Amino acid sequence: MSRSRTAALLVVAIVLLLAACGGDDEGSGDEKKSSTTSTTAPTGPTLPDPADDPETVAEAMNLSTTDFMEDWTATDSPEGTVEQLEACFTSVEVADVAGAGVAGSRFTRKETPGDQVISSVAFVVEDVPSAEAMVAEVADEAFATCARDVLVAGFESDGVVVQEATLAPVDDAPDLGEEASALRGAITIDGPAGDAPTEGELGFTVLRTKTVVSAVWVVDVGGDNEFQALFEDSASAVNVKHGMVP
Repeated sequence: MSRSRTAALLVVAIVLLLAACGGDDEGSGDEKKSSTTSTTAPTGPTLPDPADDPETVAEAMNLSTTDFMEDWTATDSPEGTVEQLEACFTSVEVADVAGAGVAGSRFTRKETPGDQVISSVAFVVEDVPSAEAMVAEVADEAFATCARDVLVAGFESDGVVVQEATLAPVDDAPDLGEEASALRGAITIDGPAGDAPTEGELGFTVLRTKTVVSAVWVVDVGGDNEFQALFEDSASAVNVKHGMVP
């Protein structure tokens, strides 16, 4: 499999995963930029109360080009991203309680070796108990299984043979927002004919501040030990945005 082929497959996989695991809204389609993300406090106008303007607040929570270095490229998230992510939540009917659900742009970077994808989705729901239930469910094995199965289906629908895939709750919840949950895992896919299989890492973090819930996906296939930094920095950048929630 060529490197460009691998990059294309990563994009397909992350799209399907965010979809099946999400949406009404598409990303901003901001043109390129982005790296390991900024953790400095954002500047700009004060956000409205989430109950008064949930759409504006949700949009402000997603990763944007200002969070990345210039070797990252931004594209629109596909239609259905938010709705498909909602489908993996069973403890709460997210579509019924969400005042807004917004998918941010999808950011990709090709390196030698490796290809990476980072994307985010934000919800503003009507009450704190619903938001708390969403974060709690991410720590459940059933949610992790849903996310894993959707990712595998995304690869296989494009003709890629997945030898093995895992995704499971982390032992210690990250210290983000008012509370957070996270999943980590690994995937091994068939390599090009005659080559060794290609291995990668997966990460999914959900954090909550008041009634605002953000989800961040990180996929790193064939990379050079950068996953941990990408996993932590992307969630930290969203955490900074949560600090603006009034």
